Amino acid sequence: MSENKKDQFVWALFDTFDQADEAARQIEKWDKALVDIKLGPIGVIHATEEGKMKTHNYGPRNTRKGAKVGMLLGVMAALLPAVTLVGGLATGAVLGGITGRLSKKKLGLTDEDLARVKEELDNGKAILIVACDDYEVEATEAELKNLGGQIEKYTFSSQDLEESAKELSIPVTGEIPRDPED
Repeated sequence: MSENKKDQFVWALFDTFDQADEAARQIEKWDKALVDIKLGPIGVIHATEEGKMKTHNYGPRNTRKGAKVGMLLGVMAALLPAVTLVGGLATGAVLGGITGRLSKKKLGLTDEDLARVKEELDNGKAILIVACDDYEVEATEAELKNLGGQIEKYTFSSQDLEESAKELSIPVTGEIPRDPED
């Protein structure tokens, strides 16, 4: 086993928020049942009927590890609404133009990736994100597949995540400003 950094992020796409929510609860139970797997925080992002990105955190939130998943959810929620389709090509729309492009690049996401993910979310799907260590990635991916998730592979460092959060003015806690209607 390696140092407990929890700086890898495994993503799984689920057909509905309810499925992702249930998978998050099951992955927490799976984590607690295993001696050699001790995952970090878990989060889910999905679109509301109004098209706004909504995030849910599971497990510890007020720790540095919890902040990483919160930051990732916040960055994704900030980047996804900015994706639009223009002339069949995916482009980053607002978000200070260059800032959004830098954030996407640091996270290994292309405009096409974001457009595809946004379309999936707009069609009712949800993304479950799990923070883990290098040695836990393979087992976590396998468990998420067993729970019905489709694995998405994006690689980036915790430093890239933190820099993207700063560029997008996402607080270190990862909390994104709440809509007063929520």
